[in-house]
This record gives sequence, structure tokens and C-alpha cells, in this order.
Amino acid sequence: FLTSESQVLHDRAQLEGWKQFEAGDYRAAIRTFESAAMLDETDAEARIATVFSYVTIGSFRAAYTSLEATRRRDENIFAHDVSMPGKFGIGTMAQQVRLTAQGMAEASEQSAEMKALAIYVLWYMDGKDDALRAARSLAGKDANRTFADWPKLMQAALAKPPAKNP
Repeated sequence: FLTSESQVLHDRAQLEGWKQFEAGDYRAAIRTFESAAMLDETDAEARIATVFSYVTIGSFRAAYTSLEATRRRDENIFAHDVSMPGKFGIGTMAQQVRLTAQGMAEASEQSAEMKALAIYVLWYMDGKDDALRAARSLAGKDANRTFADWPKLMQAALAKPPAKNP
């Protein structure tokens, strides 16, 4: 649990991160969201926003590294009540991110890791059906079985009310 001072710092960092994100300052948002996540390791919203900030600037490897850290921490990375489309503010960036993710998820030449990143992005861009379809395809082709449980995790998240971010 956070002390009241830590909670205030965390809340400020998260709020500032969203302001930076909505203003299109994604690099600053990355630093700020990472700070919020360090202050509160249970903050799924800050971790999801960090991944999205990296994706938005085209830093897919860094986004995947951040996603992997989230996978190690969370029991179900798809069970959080965070919807990203509204967080992009006015403009076409949300559509661009979703289209990029859709293309990555469907591209046969993409690595399993990049497909997984795209699936994660689609999920939080309110493309849950597309994400589930892509996860089923990935699970069937994943030689290392790294993502084999993703369809089950997604179905579990859809079956129960989303976990609220503390």
C-alpha cells in the first residue's frame, strides 16, 4: 500500500502522464508513466499507457519489453478496465495506432512477439473481438507456447467484470 505522500506523487504523475499523452508528447509521457508505475506497482493503467506511448512513437521493441514486464507482474494482462481510444484526445492518432496494430497482428512476416504486442494494443483499443481472433491464431502457431494461454485469459476477462485500477 502507498503512503499518503506516495499516493499524491503517484496520482500527480499519472495525471501529468495523461496530459502529456493527450498533448502528443509521448516521450515525456513514457517517463512520467514509468514513474507512476514505480510509485505503485499495481498501477495497470500506467503500465498500459507506457506500452501505448512506445507504440505511438514506433518504438515496438521497447513496447514489447514493457509488455513483458507487465506479463510477469499480472495474473491476467487483459483484465484491466482501461480503454485507450479516448485517451488520444482529438485527432487520428487512435485510428493510426489501431490500424498499425491490426496490420501487425495479421502480417505473416511478423514475429510472435510483435504479433502479441499488436494483440495487446487491439485489446485496449476496444478491438476485443479482433484481438481474440488474432490471439487464437497466434496460440495455434506459437512454437514456444509463450502465448498459448492468451485466448483463455481474454475469455476470462470478458466473462467477468473488469478489474478496476486501484
